Amino acid sequence: MNAPAKKIAIVYRQAPYGTSSPLEALDAALASSAFAHDVSLVFMDDAVYWLKKDQQGSAGQKTFAALISSLALYDIEQLYVDLHSLMQRGLTQTDLVTSAKAVEPSTLNALLSEQDIIL
Repeated sequence: MNAPAKKIAIVYRQAPYGTSSPLEALDAALASSAFAHDVSLVFMDDAVYWLKKDQQGSAGQKTFAALISSLALYDIEQLYVDLHSLMQRGLTQTDLVTSAKAVEPSTLNALLSEQDIIL
């Protein structure tokens, strides 16, 4: 018998470049999805830059925006971005590469309270 799918939220707070943490978190999202878990990605603070259009990666490197755009292929379609974090950085929904849902912090808190696991 298969165990029921877990609701897993992965919260990103760091900018996409400069450390390996963002890639490790993305690997966790893909692995969770591969085991048929219900994965939500939440972008807060400087992590909103993951979703920004027109990123320039280094030579031969895919930008994180390109990776984020391909998540639907892995059944990861629940993407949320903190509206307050966007506004603090002078960004709007139209600056983003994906259809991540911009939501108020209170809505994010409610979403996170519904999760079985938060990474």
